Amino acid sequence: MRYALFIIILCLFACRVGKENEKIQICIKIVSDEVSTKTSFDEIYLGSAMDGRIISIDGFFSFGFEDIALYPEKDDHSKKGLWLIFNREVMAKDSLLKKLNGRKVNITGKVDLLNKGHLNYYYGTISNVTCIQQIN
Repeated sequence: MRYALFIIILCLFACRVGKENEKIQICIKIVSDEVSTKTSFDEIYLGSAMDGRIISIDGFFSFGFEDIALYPEKDDHSKKGLWLIFNREVMAKDSLLKKLNGRKVNITGKVDLLNKGHLNYYYGTISNVTCIQQIN
């Protein structure tokens, strides 16, 4: 009896550990003729060539009070960040977004360099974010 109980507890613990290591991904399918362009923060900083385009970009995700943004460096929360406006269906999964806080992610959305985000603090905005996926 002791061994059976031990094996059951061990199996339950093993199942829990496996789920903690899974990468989180929240994506919705959007029917559009536009194709996302893989880009970097440096390309966005260079100017308006990316403005209005659907992009895919890697960075560090912040999901905090008045700071829902993507940053090029993990601990750099300066004006180099991009404010994020999520698609309604993605935002509905806020419990998963909280788990991504501080992690490196890839985001797909539309660049808007005129919108500087909350209190005009950010370099620009990525609006209608339809996909966020953990990288590591």
